[in-house]
Amino acid sequence: MEIKSHVFGRPINVPEITEATLLGAALLAGVGAGIYKSYREAVVSASRMANRYLPGPDLQKKYQEVCSKYVQIAPLMREISRIVGEF
Repeated sequence: MEIKSHVFGRPINVPEITEATLLGAALLAGVGAGIYKSYREAVVSASRMANRYLPGPDLQKKYQEVCSKYVQIAPLMREISRIVGEF
């Protein structure tokens, strides 16, 4: 996640609860049972972040340089793989 934050230049928030399907079902049930007055209230009550990764501008620039080189060589690598696969 730290690398993604640097690459995209955006903060990455990692939720405390990773079972999104189960959490969503529980929140829907809570709204249906009247425990929460709205979907927004249900989501806000369950939104807790375990980690937050912040981008580093210097690393973002470095990753962009590497990505640019990868984009240039990727077609060549695919061609080499195709040729090798023919043998």
